[in-house]
Amino acid sequence: MLRSLIAAAVCVIAASPAIAQSEMTANIYFERGRDQLLSSARQTLDALVAQMGKSDEPILLSGHTSRFGEESDNVGLSQRRANAVRDYLVGRGVPAARITTAAYGETRPARPTADGVTEPLNERVEVRVGAQPPAITAADVLTLSAGFQPDPVTIPVTAGGLIAFNGLDTDCYGGHIPLQAQVVLRYEPGDYPLIVRANADQDATLTIVAPDGGLHCNDDGPSGFDPEVRFDFPLAGLYQIHVGTFSEGERFPATVSITEVD
Repeated sequence: MLRSLIAAAVCVIAASPAIAQSEMTANIYFERGRDQLLSSARQTLDALVAQMGKSDEPILLSGHTSRFGEESDNVGLSQRRANAVRDYLVGRGVPAARITTAAYGETRPARPTADGVTEPLNERVEVRVGAQPPAITAADVLTLSAGFQPDPVTIPVTAGGLIAFNGLDTDCYGGHIPLQAQVVLRYEPGDYPLIVRANADQDATLTIVAPDGGLHCNDDGPSGFDPEVRFDFPLAGLYQIHVGTFSEGERFPATVSITEVD
């Protein structure tokens, strides 16, 4: 099963002593509500690139926000911030295949605050060189119930990953997917179908582990190259959504769209 494959891959990475010994960290701060890099952020990243040298260790970029605005909007903002840092590092010669992004929105503050409060220390991307992909926790789960609004819910992600996954049959080709699902959805069904799409300018794949452990994959949806997985009678529980690429080492921006409307 894909769930077991991912768990095994994470265990292999966690067992490497070189990662823990050489981990480097930095915080990249942003202005409230914005995802553009400040000049001070570029200086910090330049220094980090110089410190890394020719290291080939993995890089984890974790995006965060303050508890200001809508929670779903903050997830998207935190992903765009992580993407901005990733794109800058790639522009400085860091291979995209080394970089994993994660979006936590307002759920992991550096300094806890009341709802509606802007805290500069929380408007950040944490950069960890030599870090393994994070474990999924309840705070990282997107929770939706039947009839949710707005519809669709969209989440920006980075397509691609380290696992070459060919599925269990010819109808389930997942391409190269990340160790951790880019989106984890907890869904409470009603009278509607659940439809998940991955939209990108390049050819992406979509692999979903359903609440019962079943695998659902697609590489070309009914509208063209954008993959789509449809659940006419969705189960209650967790859906682990992986957006992949066809080529090994390839990374590009994509958007996961979750809807109940055809």
